[in-house]
Amino acid sequence: MAIPGISFLVLVFFLLRINSYPDTLFYLEFPLITAFIFINMATAFIYSQFCNLLQRNTDILLQQQIKLSEQYYEDLSLSQQRLKGIRHDMKNHLQSLSWIAARITPKSRETEELQEYLGQLIQDIGEASQILSTGNMGMDAILSLKIGQAKEQKITVHSKISVPKEMSLATEDSIIILGNLLDNAIKACRENPEEKRWICLDIHYIPHSLFIRVTNPLPLLPETSEGHEKTVDSA
Repeated sequence: MAIPGISFLVLVFFLLRINSYPDTLFYLEFPLITAFIFINMATAFIYSQFCNLLQRNTDILLQQQIKLSEQYYEDLSLSQQRLKGIRHDMKNHLQSLSWIAARITPKSRETEELQEYLGQLIQDIGEASQILSTGNMGMDAILSLKIGQAKEQKITVHSKISVPKEMSLATEDSIIILGNLLDNAIKACRENPEEKRWICLDIHYIPHSLFIRVTNPLPLLPETSEGHEKTVDSA
């Protein structure tokens, strides 16, 4: 800070002058030296209090952000569970309609097209319902969200996940780390042609430790677009 630095230089200057003229200047400059020392101490105290206040405010904002993130992923997980139930019921209804259409006589082109249409809907719902379910609500929420985003970008995701319903680790930490890793992988894959878009995700848990490994191809550069594929491994 400027004030302590300037005060120190002035203090050195006064001490040198006192050594040169001890009898005449000591009583005149001693109060100034005392004042500068007091200013330094006061400045250091104020600066320390300011730093503590700034740190407390930062901690409060961080805790609020963590709570909002936890609430968001909890709400997302509940919404996905409700949506999964709706998809299951819809699939049953469509299968019933398909069964009825198959028994309509006489057969016609319209009934065959109806069966094909219903069959395609049933297949689409089945694919959409294949949401990862680890049993851990926070992990399920972030994985379903990010894998859904990857599929929208035509990115194939291969996953191998083994985590318990409850972990000793803070849920918000694992969510933030996993979300950032998958965001980076998706961003890198978007730069590649569709046949080069893939992500391998490996997550497993041992007591007090969560291992996350995300592998994806690097964005292809013009000079390497026809060469060997390069990958990045984040763990």
